[in-house]
Amino acid sequence: MGLEEVVLLRKSPWPPAKLSGFAKQGKAFEKAIAQALPSAMHNPWFQFKDANGPGCCSPDILLPIPQGILCIEVKLTYCEEAQRQLSLLYLPILRKFFARPVAGLVIVKSLGQGYAGPKPIHSLSQVFGGSAPWPCLLAPFGNRAHLKAQLSLAP
Repeated sequence: MGLEEVVLLRKSPWPPAKLSGFAKQGKAFEKAIAQALPSAMHNPWFQFKDANGPGCCSPDILLPIPQGILCIEVKLTYCEEAQRQLSLLYLPILRKFFARPVAGLVIVKSLGQGYAGPKPIHSLSQVFGGSAPWPCLLAPFGNRAHLKAQLSLAP
């Protein structure tokens, strides 16, 4: 990616967008995940400069953990694009900015019909056991009570 610099912005460089339909449902699911992680940063904005020039990006959730930073992308249904976005955009930018280990995690509400992607994990504690590949996938969620248990860092 050839990153030259990365800066944390105070707010989005664009005005808020009006969401509807699936985008609105997705944002609500993302917000529920962020609220279940009190120490998380929700939608931080970063400005960067690389070989292609200046750019901006905003990962869904950043969670500080003892091992480093966990970058979380939240989707209603699994899509490969989330893992590509983590691997090719967010993780390099965050590693440059934080200068410490950064790992990626995709959290989905549903795997979708005919799912043939990576084997999902079912709690964050599995992430730190070393058996999950990065970025890994946490899915699917049950009810809201189950949500907090899945997002617990306890083994």
